Amino acid sequence: MVASPVTVAITSHVVGRIADRYDLMNIILCGIFVITVGAIGMSFLSISFGLVGYILCLMTIGCGYATFTSSNNTLTMSGASPNVRGSISGILNLSRNLGLLTGASLMSTVFDSVSFISHTSTLQPASLEEGLNAVYRLAVGLLIGAIVIHLFAKHKQKYATTPSTYHKN
Repeated sequence: MVASPVTVAITSHVVGRIADRYDLMNIILCGIFVITVGAIGMSFLSISFGLVGYILCLMTIGCGYATFTSSNNTLTMSGASPNVRGSISGILNLSRNLGLLTGASLMSTVFDSVSFISHTSTLQPASLEEGLNAVYRLAVGLLIGAIVIHLFAKHKQKYATTPSTYHKN
């Protein structure tokens, strides 16, 4: 359980340094892509991969999450005027917590509806695998939607009449 948080802690520090030098929109897209790769791995993960496969997928997702979150927060805060940065920071934290609560509820519902584990007295590994795979297939679909939205926003920003504010050269 500690693999993902440790990966996030290490990656956040590295990405924070990178974010000061490169295009934040590209780093955000890279983060979403890495999360998607990890989620695809989880959606096809079978029992035969064991704990190592599970940890590698979690570490990949953690790396992408740290990349996305660090860059997204930097981009958002850099566009805010100094007198509202506290409010913006609070809104970022609120949105992250609401996403966590909503996502956990949705994914728990999907897991239960596919695996039926809460309705049985014994845990069947195949049921656990089916539930996990279903949850991450849904996550992959949502992440692909996020990539499309991000690419649309980036395309729109490219053709905006105002100079770009997210480039770090």
